[in-house]
Amino acid sequence: MIVYLHGDKANEVRQPINLYLRARMTNGTIRPDPREAREVRWIQPDNLDDHPIHPALRRRIDWGPHHQEPHIG
Repeated sequence: MIVYLHGDKANEVRQPINLYLRARMTNGTIRPDPREAREVRWIQPDNLDDHPIHPALRRRIDWGPHHQEPHIG
């Protein structure tokens, strides 16, 4: 849970949830929804180190290709 404080008062409380889906491109072009992102693109797993990814998110990304069960933690 993330609590955003303004002084000693909580402005906002969030419970982040991350979902990662296994996917592969079959055809077409991916395009961002401008209300959500400026850019989207496919990145090869070998190139992930070239991008700033929080360690907690990276553990979940790395889990997927090697496990059938979900990563919970």
